[in-house]
Amino acid sequence: MTDSHVDNANIELIRTLFRLREALDVYELISANSQEIKRLGRGKTFFAYAQHAAVDSIAIQICKIYEREKIKKNSDPVHALNSIDGIMRLIRAQSFEPKYRDLIDTFIIKYLGATSQDYSWSLDLIVANFRKANSESIKRFQRYRHKFVAHSEQGAERQDIPSFEVMYKLFDFAYDFYRAISDGLLGFGPVELDTNRKTKVALMHILKEHGLQDIKDRLE
Repeated sequence: MTDSHVDNANIELIRTLFRLREALDVYELISANSQEIKRLGRGKTFFAYAQHAAVDSIAIQICKIYEREKIKKNSDPVHALNSIDGIMRLIRAQSFEPKYRDLIDTFIIKYLGATSQDYSWSLDLIVANFRKANSESIKRFQRYRHKFVAHSEQGAERQDIPSFEVMYKLFDFAYDFYRAISDGLLGFGPVELDTNRKTKVALMHILKEHGLQDIKDRLE
């Protein structure tokens, strides 16, 4: 096994993060401007559909990112996943040194407060701590995805999903993790999601053409 396995999984992670960022942008823009959309009266059904579709996508992408691998008795995964958990399994199996240890340490210090000689141990601890602190939110997304998006379970009661703030918290951590692996561990320049938001720009243009004057670009 080589670092290319980690790189391939990390590339798939950023693709999932890209889809998550797009869905977050759509959800935020429509939610932030919902009152003005209702006031205009035109296109309400379409924007409501787009907002709901964005929520479904957010739940799917978050579940992909934080999905845990099921491990067989021989320690191999039942299905090798491109999730944070899957990437950490690959890292633990490696023996190579990070290309830029200082960039790994930046991530470790941000979430752990201090570094250690064993960077993989630190990454494992950070991921475990973050998952534990946000376990209920992740479970709520998983429940929504399993019972209402991927399946339609009889008798299941709909519950509110976590707030937009929580959605972004889960996105931010995963994006920080991706950057640490891409930039620090592998030495490849990471994909910058903050400067590649064409879907948000396009939707703002649509809202303007729809007749909205003062378009809010974020939820307050």
